[in-house]
Amino acid sequence: MPQHRAQTTQKASRNAETLAAAVKSIQEDKKSIRQAARCYGIPYATLHDRLKSGDIPAYHLREPQATNINRITAFNKDEVKHFYDNLEGMMVKYKFSPGKIFNVDDIIHNPAKTLVKKEEKSVRTAVSWERG
Repeated sequence: MPQHRAQTTQKASRNAETLAAAVKSIQEDKKSIRQAARCYGIPYATLHDRLKSGDIPAYHLREPQATNINRITAFNKDEVKHFYDNLEGMMVKYKFSPGKIFNVDDIIHNPAKTLVKKEEKSVRTAVSWERG
């Protein structure tokens, strides 16, 4: 029977909670990777690699969908009903097909990726007021 060797390194002994706490301190408390690594006893390279790849157990690195603040504040039942009433009136008046409707008022924003729990499927972030 083969002999059993005792583990001599600490490699891969980090648990998911410690990594998640370190990542959270970087994102929310604005700590540097080096400060978080010292604080949580995780090697700098391990923490850096996990942040870079987004491979943190129970978490994903997702790119949120940009949502304009105007849309957030104006999205309510009355406004939506008003919009569709106007749309219906315009379609009847000008007789255009649904295939001729385009959304041209969007400004392209590229928000930074966000670390979220795996069970969160939709990630949104508010972007600044429209310029112009």
